[in-house]
Order: sequence, then structure tokens, then C-alpha cells
Amino acid sequence: MEFIYVILISAMIFVLVILWLFEFFLVRPHKTSKILNALFSHFRERNEKPVEFRILESMAKQSKRRFEVKTIQQKYYTVVIKGLKVLSTDAIGSFTIPEESSYMRGVIDPILLDRFEISFKEFN
Repeated sequence: MEFIYVILISAMIFVLVILWLFEFFLVRPHKTSKILNALFSHFRERNEKPVEFRILESMAKQSKRRFEVKTIQQKYYTVVIKGLKVLSTDAIGSFTIPEESSYMRGVIDPILLDRFEISFKEFN
């Protein structure tokens, strides 16, 4: 009887390790794309089309990420995202993050919103 318990506990530990490895190697690398999808869907709900976004490295590594977004109507917004939820959207006059110092910069095709180009800045 004890042998069955040992086998069951070993099997449960094995399954937990497999699930952890699955989450670590397959789910976490797609975190950036999920955050960007949350950002794009927020503007889609507002019937606006983002054409460019920027974020600083310090803001990208925090739990509350602050993006600056430019829409096709030449309006600029600061969008705060925690996890995959948009917390706030505030209008600003223009980008406050210079293109040269932005950690991640994305340019979105205004016609096909599924096409975008992302560039990451390499710091030495």
C-alpha cells in the first residue's frame, strides 16, 4: 500500500515539474506579445488606430508599464498597463521619450494593424 502512495506522489511531482517547465519555456517568452496585444486591443475598443509606441527600459521592467502611443489622428497618449490590463490612458502633447533613448519602439502599419515593426535598443 505504501508503494502505491510513493508512486502516486512521485507521479504528481513529475507532472508539476513538467507543468512548470511548460510555463517557463513556452508561456513566458510570449509575455511581450501579450502585453502589446492588450495595448492594441485597448485602442481598437476606442476606435483609434495606434501608429507608433515607445517605452523606456526602466518602465518596461516594472509591474506597471507606461507606454507612450501616437495614433493615426496625430494624438498622443500615455497608457499604463499592469499585467494585461490597461489601468489608465492620458492624453499628452507629444512624445516625451526621445526616439534615441527609447528601449522599445514600435511602428504599426496604419492599414493592417496586425503588421508592426519593433526595435529594441541595445545598451552597452
